[in-house]
Amino acid sequence: MRLFLDISVTPLDQDLLLRALSLGRHDVEDAVQGVSAQSARADYLVTRNPSDFPSTVVAVVTPPELLAARVRRSAT
Repeated sequence: MRLFLDISVTPLDQDLLLRALSLGRHDVEDAVQGVSAQSARADYLVTRNPSDFPSTVVAVVTPPELLAARVRRSAT
């Protein structure tokens, strides 16, 4: 099954890091992930802790939710 052929990793550069730091969030790693997902125009931000991303414009899902969404998508 070809469920994950379009997954990519967003490169981290100085601009993304500065944007993340400017958010003033307590957890800088989460800020970097959120800014990176938004910059990449990602369909999903995949995390085991969705509550760490309360105001992200990208849909936040857990790994099982992503898998279920991909299976549904491939079935259509």
